[in-house]
Amino acid sequence: MKGKLFIYMAAFSLPFDSFPFNNYGLGSNKPLSLLFIGIFLIFNFTKLRKISLFKSDYIFMLFSILILALSLIKVSFYYENIEGFLVFINSFFGFIIITLSIIVYLNNMDSVSNLKILKSIMFGYLVSLFFGIMELVYFIFKIEGIGFILSFFLRDGNYLSNQRVQFAFGEPSYIGFHMYLVLIPAY
Repeated sequence: MKGKLFIYMAAFSLPFDSFPFNNYGLGSNKPLSLLFIGIFLIFNFTKLRKISLFKSDYIFMLFSILILALSLIKVSFYYENIEGFLVFINSFFGFIIITLSIIVYLNNMDSVSNLKILKSIMFGYLVSLFFGIMELVYFIFKIEGIGFILSFFLRDGNYLSNQRVQFAFGEPSYIGFHMYLVLIPAY
């Protein structure tokens, strides 16, 4: 399987949701892992032809396309601004990239790769914890150098001024998502 490093980098960067790409002129806030998992899919795109899908997978794809079409119809009739629909399209294609990448990975994995994935996830959360501790130190001691460094990685500087620790680099409340959907199942 080509590009395994990118799937490990995607696992490592799971805690970096809502990475501030817009701060650097690279588009909207997206999970950093989407970038790496997309590169992994590009390296392994030819393997998609060799994977057999279940009937339920095809039904799910048709259902997704139907939702997309209905959303477009609703937006075009009821709203003048289609910005929300474009955000939906952006998220939908992100979902497709992630789903196809996971299908390729699951059809070509081994037990060593699974252990490396789990280690990558845990190491990513340790890095995220380090940034959270840096934020806490900044809140308590008001060291401007730390605030300057954090401003490169945080989506919204308002969290620094409101003293809300955001270990996941996005909305501080996302930590529940990470706890219940990533960390606990991985453990």
